[in-house]
Amino acid sequence: MIVYLIKEKDEIQIHEINSGQERRFLALYGDKILLVGNCVPEVLRRFNELPVVLCNGS
Repeated sequence: MIVYLIKEKDEIQIHEINSGQERRFLALYGDKILLVGNCVPEVLRRFNELPVVLCNGS
């Protein structure tokens, strides 16, 4: 199983995908993938390690 973290509209979503579903998932969400991992805790840990960048709009 592969775990994907994607950004869909205003949400961050976690999807657990079986190898048989991967091709279809990538066709639908390939441009929205933020992180990939082997399990949910790994993906959440990697997400937590990302730097935070604050933008003030200018």
